[in-house]
Amino acid sequence: MKHAHRVRRQSPLAVRLTIAMTGIVVVVVAVVTLSIGLSTASPEAKIDVVRGQGFAFAVLAGGIGVLLALLISASITGSLKELTTATRRVAAGDLSRRIAVPGGSEFAELADAFNNMTNRLEEMIGSLRQSEERYRHIVDQAGDIIYQTNFQGRFTLVNPAAIRMTEYTEGELIGRHYLDLIRPDHRKPTEEFYREQFIHRLPTSYCELPMVTKSGGEVWIGQNVETIVDGTRVVGFLAVARDISERHRAQEEIRRVNAELEQRVMERTAELHQAKEEADRANQAKSEFLSRMSHELRTPLNAILGFAQLLEMEALGFEQRESVGHILRAGRHLLELINEVLDITRVETGQLIVSIEPVRARHALEETLDMVRPMAERRTIRLEVDAEAFSRHEVLADAQRLKQILLNLLSNAIKYTHEGGLVRLSCEQPAEAPNRLRLVVTDTGPGLSPEQVQRLFVPFERLEAGRIGVEGTGLGLALSKNLAETMGGGIGLTSVVGQGSSFWVELPLANNASAAADPVDDPMSPATAVPAGTSPFRPVH
Repeated sequence: MKHAHRVRRQSPLAVRLTIAMTGIVVVVVAVVTLSIGLSTASPEAKIDVVRGQGFAFAVLAGGIGVLLALLISASITGSLKELTTATRRVAAGDLSRRIAVPGGSEFAELADAFNNMTNRLEEMIGSLRQSEERYRHIVDQAGDIIYQTNFQGRFTLVNPAAIRMTEYTEGELIGRHYLDLIRPDHRKPTEEFYREQFIHRLPTSYCELPMVTKSGGEVWIGQNVETIVDGTRVVGFLAVARDISERHRAQEEIRRVNAELEQRVMERTAELHQAKEEADRANQAKSEFLSRMSHELRTPLNAILGFAQLLEMEALGFEQRESVGHILRAGRHLLELINEVLDITRVETGQLIVSIEPVRARHALEETLDMVRPMAERRTIRLEVDAEAFSRHEVLADAQRLKQILLNLLSNAIKYTHEGGLVRLSCEQPAEAPNRLRLVVTDTGPGLSPEQVQRLFVPFERLEAGRIGVEGTGLGLALSKNLAETMGGGIGLTSVVGQGSSFWVELPLANNASAAADPVDDPMSPATAVPAGTSPFRPVH
């Protein structure tokens, strides 16, 4: 830094003032001399002296005044010229210029202020240059592309990363329009994108686009662009861009794989749809075959059963009567199988017609008990029924199909309960569905494992019935499930191995009054308080 120091020599202005003061002294001396001469001269002589010397004095005084004015003017003009010259040199960038400060002058303060201002300006510019150097170092060392354009979109600044990635030199980039580096098919949408930012003065934006290098390569970049505004006028844009080619390729690969998967899913869906249609046709053909065969089988079977019943009425020997009994039992079993096959075929094909109406639960139960009582008596199975609970409810069902379901559940309970065992019938309104009635058949049989429960409602699945000598077709529970669902209900069970099973069929209640009836305590629950020596169940004899 250069700083001005006060010069100890006399300034030009002081010299000029000294000369002026000397002239004034000369005039004063002349006037004094003239006064002395006039005081000793006669009146006529005084007049001549005044006329002769007065003119000379006047001319001398005027000259001295003019000289004094010129000296002062020259002094002021010179100082102003020096100040003007120094100001112009500072404005041109020469901050080393200083003004010599004249001692004892008003210009000293002005020159001192100018020198101080120049010193502060030099310090500020030095700090600014240091800041610019740091910024430039950061920009040059950045791994991301950093560039700046004017409001027209032409490059005004690029960093080494931009030069390296685009493969252009700095001279080739400066002045070039940014769209020249965008892949042709993306130029129009990119231009429209940044036009919106320009028109609406958006502070920042983010865009991903393909950039074409000098050698013709392609680099995908994601860039943040900041709008540079001077007042209300957009003067340019500052952008920071990053190479996202790897990410873009990964995204493209994901999109490609997704497209392939979608295509495969569509093809697979079409295959499944075709397979379903073929399965439906095969199932329809199977159902039609079973239906026709069942009808064809029932005709000769009815004849066999009819003749066997006629034979049973004749006077037969023991062996003959036993043989006829075998024929009747086998014929009835076969007829039951045919009827179940017909029913399950109708359900699967949607041809089963049900008549939904209010049905008293007690009436359906009593008619079913009449049919299973002989079977229970032969095996000494006790039947207990909560008749009062059944008498309070009506359900929406097909009466014949409801009895068919109850008959199947009761028959299974009797067949799988050991001799001398117990089968209970109860009903309840589930807490999660108070507008429905659940009819429960509980036995004391061997119970079922979770694996057996999973296979229970599969057609023709008999579990271990054949091994333990229990007759059946394996269609009863599957048919009962379909019938219950057709009537808007459901079927299910709970079972514990070694303790027994509880099968239930659930159906909608017929009216709100029934639904609002007091729920019946489950007699199987240990929480039910039953007085000693009493039971909520009535044995069926």
